[in-house]
Amino acid sequence: LRVLLRIPKEGALLPALCRVSNVPLGILKLVLTRDPGAHNDLATPDVTTGRYPLHDAACHSRGYRACLSMGHFSRAQVLTESKTSLVAVAELVTRFPQACHVEDKNSQLPVHIAIDAARKNRISTEGEVDEDYSAIVLETLLETHPESLGYRDGNTGLYPWQQAAIGRGSDLDTVFHLLRKDP
Repeated sequence: LRVLLRIPKEGALLPALCRVSNVPLGILKLVLTRDPGAHNDLATPDVTTGRYPLHDAACHSRGYRACLSMGHFSRAQVLTESKTSLVAVAELVTRFPQACHVEDKNSQLPVHIAIDAARKNRISTEGEVDEDYSAIVLETLLETHPESLGYRDGNTGLYPWQQAAIGRGSDLDTVFHLLRKDP
């Protein structure tokens, strides 16, 4: 795994893994349970960005997805991990919920990062949008830190519901959901 992610032996595995956008939840759980430094890595922010592994995982708005060719004459099969129980953010929040309360160096909480990631995913050309996954990530973060709805995003200066409403890729369901939580 260190070779695939190009991490030196003394480097932290968990933060590097959380930066990768397409990692199966099983691999994340393996690192969390087997890597002796994983618990410390959860509670250690990156020195340049101020982000915890949870912040980096909130950047991903879809679950694991792999496209496998099943032979010369068959169509490619797409395997996905997108069920409620398969959300990497939930695994990280369970182990270190305090990261939900911490802003990175851009003054963004994980909720702000997740909203931006979902919007970027909606306007990307990389295939289907997984709205259920994005909604579960957002809900997991809000359950842990509901007060985050009252924090302005450091990049835009907007509250989360406003942030979800602006620009290409905005989503009315997300805006409505955020407003219902904190009118």
